This record gives sequence, C-alpha cells and structure tokens, in this order.
Amino acid sequence: MRDLSIEEIKTAADPVAACKEQIRRWKISYSRYCGSRRGGLYYEDHIAALEKLLHELKED
Repeated sequence: MRDLSIEEIKTAADPVAACKEQIRRWKISYSRYCGSRRGGLYYEDHIAALEKLLHELKED
C-alpha cells in the first residue's frame, strides 16, 4: 500500500481506518529515521496533520 494524501484519505470508503493505517505507517517510518533531526521533523509534521484529521473524522 502506498502513502495516501489527506484528500485521498477523506474520500476513502472508511476514512477513519485509512487514517489510522496511514498514521501507523508514518510512525514506523519515523522510528527508522528519528536519528536525523531534519528527517524527524518531516515525519512529526505528517503524523501531526494525520492525527488532526483523525480527530476531525471522529467528530463527524
């Protein structure tokens, strides 16, 4: 499975599950590259955006 954009997650059949899966995948990638501060910030930003989206999806 490839990385999904936020727009692709919103239009998925089950957006909450898709968002959770994408967060899981980003966290795995983050754990591999957390030694690099620049790389770590890249993953932290994506994870934060997905967690915000997940919160919004759960409110609906």
